[in-house]
Amino acid sequence: MAGIMAASGWRHQDEGLSLGAQFRSRFSNTHLMVAVGILVVALAITVGTSIAARSHFRSLSEDEFEHAVLTAAAAIEKSVSEKLVILQSIQGLFATRDDVTRDQFDSFVMLLARDDSAIQALEWIPRIERDALDAYVRRTQAEGFADFALHPAGERDVYFPVDYVFPMDPNRAAFGFDLASNPERLAALNESRDTGKLVATAPITLVQETGSQAGFLVFAPVYRGGGVPSTVAERRDKLAGFGLAVFRVGDFIDNSVPAPSQEEFNLVVFDTLVSDDTKIHAATDAHRGLLEADALLIQRELDVAGRTWVLCFLVPRGFGLGALSQSAWLLILIAGSLVSLLGFGFSFLLLTGRDRAIALAGRMNESLAASESQRDQMFELSQDLIITADAQGNFVFVSEASRRLLGRDPADMVGKPYLDFVHPEDRASVARAAAQVVEGDELTAFDCRFLRADGEAVWLSWNAHWLPGLVFAVGRDVTERREIERMKDEFVATVSHELRTPVTSIKGFLEMLTDDLDASMGEEQRSYLQAAGRNAERMERLVSDLLDLSSLEAGRLAVEPALFDLRSAVNDVLSALQPDLEERTIDVTIEIPEVPTPQAWGDQRRVEQVLTNLLSNAVKYSQPGARIEVVVASDDEGDDPSMLRVEVRDNGIGIPPEAIEHLFEKFYRVDNSSTRSSTGTGLGLAISKALVELLGGRLWVESELGRGSTFSFTLPRGAADAHGPA
Repeated sequence: MAGIMAASGWRHQDEGLSLGAQFRSRFSNTHLMVAVGILVVALAITVGTSIAARSHFRSLSEDEFEHAVLTAAAAIEKSVSEKLVILQSIQGLFATRDDVTRDQFDSFVMLLARDDSAIQALEWIPRIERDALDAYVRRTQAEGFADFALHPAGERDVYFPVDYVFPMDPNRAAFGFDLASNPERLAALNESRDTGKLVATAPITLVQETGSQAGFLVFAPVYRGGGVPSTVAERRDKLAGFGLAVFRVGDFIDNSVPAPSQEEFNLVVFDTLVSDDTKIHAATDAHRGLLEADALLIQRELDVAGRTWVLCFLVPRGFGLGALSQSAWLLILIAGSLVSLLGFGFSFLLLTGRDRAIALAGRMNESLAASESQRDQMFELSQDLIITADAQGNFVFVSEASRRLLGRDPADMVGKPYLDFVHPEDRASVARAAAQVVEGDELTAFDCRFLRADGEAVWLSWNAHWLPGLVFAVGRDVTERREIERMKDEFVATVSHELRTPVTSIKGFLEMLTDDLDASMGEEQRSYLQAAGRNAERMERLVSDLLDLSSLEAGRLAVEPALFDLRSAVNDVLSALQPDLEERTIDVTIEIPEVPTPQAWGDQRRVEQVLTNLLSNAVKYSQPGARIEVVVASDDEGDDPSMLRVEVRDNGIGIPPEAIEHLFEKFYRVDNSSTRSSTGTGLGLAISKALVELLGGRLWVESELGRGSTFSFTLPRGAADAHGPA
């Protein structure tokens, strides 16, 4: 029994052990399954979070890339605008002044572009006609450039040489380079000339380039008289030259975009007008590999003085993820802190992105303030009064020069009518001139008086033109010049009146002495009296010229207009000049219509005075044996059938181009070796021009050095000869 019980106990014990093992086995499997389930859930959450995080970071990276692109594109566009403003300032300098020296140019542009590494050079490019080339080269050599010559050599109708250059040393290779010799440069020059706008060239290799960067030029046309003429023909005729800004594309981009920003992308620049899609700039040569690897690409278009640049910004996809893309599964170990880390990272990115945007805005504001400060400094340094006014006649801006010239605070003048500050006697003429400017006309060398705060009058000479919505004008103080001219005119008039009587007496006594002693005088004595007589006659002509000039300027010269025969007037003048013509064996041909004989309306004595002066000059400056032509014809070129044109043509020494614009000024004589030997006071042409204008015509000259001159003037037709209204 005991054995059976013992055997039975062992059996129950074994069964208990078996059930415990089974229970423990089932418990372990459950926990394992739960653990696996938790693991699977945790893995799912982690994987989902990782995928979401990767997607979120990718989106943030792309947003950051777009922000960097927008910032860089804005910086480049702002830099382009600033550089074009500098070029427009140079354009304005040469448009308002025709006597800018090389030193003045250097000082002016140094103020505009000091330490600006984006600009390779700022230059002045004059227009030089073929017949003026030699004189231009000699003048430049005389300025201290003994070896100066245009390059490349070659004959062209017109030249556009690089003349003024700043800075000179790194750009010396470009000095004297003729831009008209290169098709790309010439195309941009012609477009800028005809449109009156700033025009950039296609990508080119600069003359001074020593590396491999592409370059480009921007031209700003300058026309004689300032402003932009209304027609293409006038623009071509009045073109004086170009302001020029020279850039190397790589330097321009590097200067415009901060270095840290450039590390965030690869920038490639294309010019859309270049047909072969050749890049003009690439930060690195990695852009081709990026394009093949399906990189992120953002394009922005930029207008550069009439040309369109495409800015291509490239980065690899996911560029901002860094090590996260390779270690995403490590997030399983930090699942508990994942949300905090992501929240911290997200907040950090947003906050730092906002700080960067604020800092960029601050830098842009500082740069804008610096540009405005530089502009204000230029206006403050100007010795001329610079103003803008609206169409209603109120000052909008007045430069600091008003303190010195007018004794007035600019702030006290802004917003007030400018006529309030004009001398009462000049207000009507100023109002008429301002109305013409508002209508689009250019105003050049217009003199009027402004009132100082102490009541004194100041003479200002104005150049003005119309900007959209504003009159822009620059006034120069000419008070001293006007006072000198007034004193000179009074002196001339006084001296001339005082000289007339004694000169007339001397001439009369000489004539009497010659008649009384003619038979008893020796040859030597006779020659002395003849020389004295000639000089007395010369003095008498001078006094007459001075009196005529004084009367003309004072508006007191009386003329007696009547109908007269121009052929008869020409023949009378030639008869009086016959001794001079025979002495120099000069032949004069006359071309005047036989039927009908030209009849002019004017004062015949004054017209003969003009003809005498023009023919005397032609004889004086022609070689012995030369020919002079006198032509009378209808003024077809003037489009006015009521006018006749008289021309005096010679094939003498000609007039230098730089002297033509001064030729009709009082006491002006051309200063060269050929004219010093010829007597004269420099009054004849000034008087002739004033007389012709008093009679209702105009007088002008066309000349070519070494080939002769043609002086032309017009007169009203007589009623019997007119083809239109008399």
